[in-house]
Amino acid sequence: MLPNKSLEEILYINKICNHLINNNRVEEIIDILKSYNPKFNIKDIELCIKIDKSFDFTKFNSKDKKQINKLIDYVSIPFSTN
Repeated sequence: MLPNKSLEEILYINKICNHLINNNRVEEIIDILKSYNPKFNIKDIELCIKIDKSFDFTKFNSKDKKQINKLIDYVSIPFSTN
């Protein structure tokens, strides 16, 4: 999911993602992860927030996952410049 990143960079991204999730800023996580991997999905987000097991992490329920998947699909649609 995060190719060519050091462990330190991955843990830093994990902390950012956890902070954003805890503050209901999922769209920003999508933007961040999309810059690393344009074809990511909800499983990648879950993996990213679970990387550092020394902290509690948010677990998504089914409703949250559906909503996040809709956001991922929406953000993944390229905007037309015509």
